[in-house]
Amino acid sequence: MNETLELVSPAAEFRQREVHLSSPLPTLAGRRVALLSNGKWNAADLLEGVAALLEEQYEVVVAVRDAKQHYNHELSPDVREQVINAADFALLAIGD
Repeated sequence: MNETLELVSPAAEFRQREVHLSSPLPTLAGRRVALLSNGKWNAADLLEGVAALLEEQYEVVVAVRDAKQHYNHELSPDVREQVINAADFALLAIGD
């Protein structure tokens, strides 16, 4: 019996992307924040705790609260647009 097996690499192909970073905010005072959770345990709790500190110390306003439906999924275009239009900066949390 002469069988041939084809080996397939599970590694993803590297794709280089150009990244443009925003300028740092001069201050957090009075800014609007988007809280984005990956949907795993404790991520939302972590974000809420940080948001409470930011609200207390810098009068930051939470403009967007959202969680991905599944941690492997990208942020939906609607939520991405909401963050761009409603927030000055975003906090993302990954929890386990």
